[in-house]
Amino acid sequence: MSATAKQFYFVEPSAIDRYRKRSAGHWACVKCHERAATEHNNPRCPRCSDRGDCGQDCTLSRVFCRKCGASEDK
Repeated sequence: MSATAKQFYFVEPSAIDRYRKRSAGHWACVKCHERAATEHNNPRCPRCSDRGDCGQDCTLSRVFCRKCGASEDK
């Protein structure tokens, strides 16, 4: 895989899960299609820092696969 190729894709939740607030979706590995783990080490954005909610995962710093070892910094 080239350095610019995406190693992960985001799986959107179903409409019913989103409505019931059961899931906001998750990342999955392109190679093995397993659910990926995430690290949240980035600082919060200005909107979130002011007690708001930007609606994004602004603190996401890394997505990685425990099964195959793929990793991508965000």
